[in-house]
Parts: sequence; structure tokens; C-alpha cells
Amino acid sequence: PQQLAPIARRIARKYESVGLQKNHAEAFKERAVWTTPGEHGMATLNITTSSVLVDAMLDRMRRAYRNKPDEDPRGMHQYMADTAAAVLLTGTCDSGWLDNIKAEVVVTMPATMLTGEEAGQAELPAGTLVDDDTALMLAGSVSSWTRLFTHPVTGVAVTADTYSPTAALRRFIVHRDRTCRFPGCARIAKHADVDHTKDWQHGGKTTPDNLACLCRHHHTLKHRLGPDEGWKVRQLEPGVLEWTDPQGQIRTTEPPPVPNATLVAVRNAR
Repeated sequence: PQQLAPIARRIARKYESVGLQKNHAEAFKERAVWTTPGEHGMATLNITTSSVLVDAMLDRMRRAYRNKPDEDPRGMHQYMADTAAAVLLTGTCDSGWLDNIKAEVVVTMPATMLTGEEAGQAELPAGTLVDDDTALMLAGSVSSWTRLFTHPVTGVAVTADTYSPTAALRRFIVHRDRTCRFPGCARIAKHADVDHTKDWQHGGKTTPDNLACLCRHHHTLKHRLGPDEGWKVRQLEPGVLEWTDPQGQIRTTEPPPVPNATLVAVRNAR
């Protein structure tokens, strides 16, 4: 279901009688904050606002967690909750580091959006739609773009403007896969590991047709038992993974079509 939702949104987008920009403007008026009481003296704070802002908030809190001292015993969700509370109550993180931590927001869009020929095609990595005004504002505020070239039939990203087996290659694999490539998993690829489908120590190459994003849980699962007793996987073609579970059932996962030729990465300090 998690993987089906963004696909359904892309299909529905083609048949909308009202443009995304108008729908977003109306929905944005409903932004709100409310609480849900819990048990044992707990409660949940809910914030409804633009998906771009929510993505930036979560990314900034995750980055704060990754920079916490090694001796800090708090887990990720504990630390993120404490960081959010500290910022709302005092205006700064309790460690004082948040002021130096930037959020990264990645928005993809077709190049034709930049020229005004197309509208309503910008997305966050999870497939959440981004309104045109926000997408174009972000595109105009960065110093560089990364252009993705897509397959003419499937729409899957096949290469990027620059290629090297280091940061550029990881960036390409992350934006090709969008999410963890294990069957049924929808964790964002940006926070996942880039795994060699055929293990490097067994001759696997560090190339696009042998790399795929796996979240830490499924990366560990893949290697825990090995191919003899656990899950087996192979790439039928770049980005198309065929998984065989321990009972012999076969599942195939494919990266979603890239709805654009331009990827925009935006970093904001505030």
C-alpha cells in the first residue's frame, strides 16, 4: 500500500479538473496545529502544513541526531522529539548545534516546468506533490541543478549529467530508486544504504546496474543469512530487482518513473 499511494497520485493527477496550484492554495489555508491526548501523561503535537516544509523539518532533526555526541544515550525518535520541543520552547536546540545544521529538501520536476510548458509535475522523493509556485521558487534559489536523463519508454532515470563512482554515483542511485528497493518497503532512499546487488567481495562492480538503495533494516536482512538460506536478489536490468524469498517466491521491484529531467536540491539554514 505504501508503494501504491504515490503511483495512484500520479495517475489521478492526469485527470484533475482543477489545477494542483489552486488545490494547494485552498489546502494551505487549512494549516493548523492541534494536540491528541495520550496515556501516562503523554500527548501528540500535530502540525499540518506544506509537504515541503514538513520534509525540511524532518531532515533538519535527523541531521541534528546524526551530529549528537556519542555518549548521548537517546535514540533517534527521542532526540528528534527533544530537539523539536527545545526549538519551539526556547528558540534553539538544547545542545546549541541546530543553528549550524541545515535542512536539505530535494524536489524533482520536468525541465518543461521551468520553461512554462508544463505544470503540476513537481514531487518530493516519496511522491508527494509540490505546488508549482513553491517548486519554481526553490528552483530559482539554488546555485546549481542536477539533470537526470530518463528512459524514453519507462521514464526511469538512466544517467545524470556527471558520473563518477563516488558522491555523484550515490546521488544518481538515490534519485533513481527514490525509496528502499526491498519488496513492500517505502522508506526514503535518501536515508538508506547503497548496496551492491552482487557483493563486491564476490566480484560485484560499483556500477548503476549493480547498485540499489536498501534501508538499514533490509540491508542487514539481505546479508544476515546470505543467499543460500535467506533472500536472493539480482538486477534484471539497471534498477529492476528480482527478489526470491526463502520459500522460493519471486517478486520484482522497479524504480518509479522520474517525472522530470531536473532535480533541485535546496539547503536552507532556517
